[in-house]
Amino acid sequence: MAESDISVVTNVATAHLGAFGSRANIGQAKDEIIEALQPGGLAVLNGDDAFAREMLNLTRERIVTYGRGEPATVRAPDVTVDGHRRPSYTLLTPDGSTRVTLQFIGEVHVYNSLTAAAVGRETGLSAEEIAASLPATLPRSRRRMETTTRADGVAVVNDAYNANPHSLNAIASMARGCNQRAVAVLARMNELGEDAQKAHEEPGRYAAGLDLDRIILVGGNDEAAWM
Repeated sequence: MAESDISVVTNVATAHLGAFGSRANIGQAKDEIIEALQPGGLAVLNGDDAFAREMLNLTRERIVTYGRGEPATVRAPDVTVDGHRRPSYTLLTPDGSTRVTLQFIGEVHVYNSLTAAAVGRETGLSAEEIAASLPATLPRSRRRMETTTRADGVAVVNDAYNANPHSLNAIASMARGCNQRAVAVLARMNELGEDAQKAHEEPGRYAAGLDLDRIILVGGNDEAAWM
């Protein structure tokens, strides 16, 4: 549909699995994002994602990788979280390093911020400019780890927009080690195709193995049966 100047692949997960049939097919569809780069374009790839790493050979244009460890070009090797589950890390780039603290909830946003950092660096921003911008960035999307705190101090994290098994694991793991009572409210996930039952069972077991105080399953008989 378009020949891009910069193509970014964050991961190949299980969103829209019902339409594509498998993660491999989703990966093939995302290959087109890299293959459609204009001459002189840039590919920004998640070096920690196995499917994204396979895209390294799809283009002769410039490639930058990001991730939590070597050999990524832009890295976050020492992620920590505070009592509110906000991540901090040292942003390492070929130009230098600086400390970053995000306002987003959950370690999954480390990858999102590294994506932005990698693109920003390639478009001329310094490590210091990137580090100053990331902590000032606030969530804008509704129902994507949208966090509100009630008057009684209860924090509600709403991640109900088009969830998939990978995003469910991410938000469930956010509660691990939380210094407050943690309750997970889980409902049916759609668009998972023929493997929908397995796609619900696996993250359900993962959530059950975490240090959660309670897990509540929501839905009618058909939906509850998936878990």
